[in-house]
Amino acid sequence: MNKKGFTLAEILITLGIIGIIAAMVLPGIIENTKERQTVVKLKKSYSVIQNAVQKTIAENGELDEWSDDSVEYFRQEMMNN
Repeated sequence: MNKKGFTLAEILITLGIIGIIAAMVLPGIIENTKERQTVVKLKKSYSVIQNAVQKTIAENGELDEWSDDSVEYFRQEMMNN
């Protein structure tokens, strides 16, 4: 008899091996993704703060010269973003 193809046992063993490898690799991939998301969020927050500071400096001068109005302007800029 000429045998062409795979038996059910061979396919199940192959799928089992693939499942074991996936179970070992998946937690590392998930952790790496969460770390990247945290870095992106931190970069965005830094950018928002940097933009608010730059806009406030443009409107009110250097940081050491800020009055109470300047501080309020900065807070408004932070709230807008």
